[in-house]
Amino acid sequence: MQTGSFILEGLDGQIRNGLGGGIPGFYDMLEIRSGPKHEQYAEINDWLDGYDPEELDILPIEVALGLIIARVGAH
Repeated sequence: MQTGSFILEGLDGQIRNGLGGGIPGFYDMLEIRSGPKHEQYAEINDWLDGYDPEELDILPIEVALGLIIARVGAH
């Protein structure tokens, strides 16, 4: 594992290795992914597996927020 890495479990249940970097790191990954000649293209493309920054599936977000609201409301 690389320095600064962590494990993420997405709302879709898939577990991904996360490379720390915050918002700037996220934009770096999108830039790398747009250039197939970049040396990290294959790694980033595999890591982002199917991610499309132009597409948003709202249902998993609504479900997750509903669970949070239910948990907070129960206290």
